Amino acid sequence: LRKWLQKQYQAYNIGYLAFHGNPGALRVGEHKVSLDKLAEIIDGKGSGRILYFGSCSTLATDQEDEIKQFLKETKIKAVCGYNKDIDWIESAAFEVLLIDALARYQRIHAANNFLQTDYPNLCKRLDFNMIW
Repeated sequence: LRKWLQKQYQAYNIGYLAFHGNPGALRVGEHKVSLDKLAEIIDGKGSGRILYFGSCSTLATDQEDEIKQFLKETKIKAVCGYNKDIDWIESAAFEVLLIDALARYQRIHAANNFLQTDYPNLCKRLDFNMIW
């Protein structure tokens, strides 16, 4: 994560964190890494970048304000992921569509609209969420 945030990797603006997850956190081995801890690591260096949580339930927080605060602290342009536990085969297939949409569209809301319009059933079944 720290390497991805280095200026020399600025052109690689999509970060992909594939872990197990819990609401508001990732599970890295036996350790739970909260969004607050990730914000500390990112330390405001996420400008212009998108972070995809390829993990179950990480975006399932009670308050969207928590995610908005994460975006503000990190300067990340947008986060996306899932609000519930997901099937890994379906999410793997969806990730191909997601990464294509994020790479193709200049604006986050255009990528989100494309996914929600062209793949509404999959977005709903996975409880996919994009916040910017």
